[in-house]
Amino acid sequence: MSNTDKPAIYEIANPSDAVTITGRQALPILALAGSDTAEKWMAENINIQEILDERMPELIACLRSALYTAKETTREVVEKAYGEDWQAIAEWNDKRRTSRNNICGYAFELADMYEKRLSEAAEAASAEQPT
Repeated sequence: MSNTDKPAIYEIANPSDAVTITGRQALPILALAGSDTAEKWMAENINIQEILDERMPELIACLRSALYTAKETTREVVEKAYGEDWQAIAEWNDKRRTSRNNICGYAFELADMYEKRLSEAAEAASAEQPT
């Protein structure tokens, strides 16, 4: 799939709430798990730092796309209604979450963290530029 194609919708399989994300390429969900098993698997199978360095904006957008819905039509309605109003989407998600696990909330926290890293890296690179 080329980068100009419409992102695909992926479902995060979990036993309680249906969650979907959008992206141009599936990433192993273990990348979000934070467990020793996930860390070991990633170290052996993928270079997560390379993915983060090269595709950070896309990863942030993917994490921010997390919605408590399995229906593509619901996703389209929410995206049209809220656009990139992350606070409104977070509130929409919270009203639909039935599990104590807040998968979408965690995805938004990761997006915030990665966005901060990206901003700090850009500031550092700018500061290194000769004046």
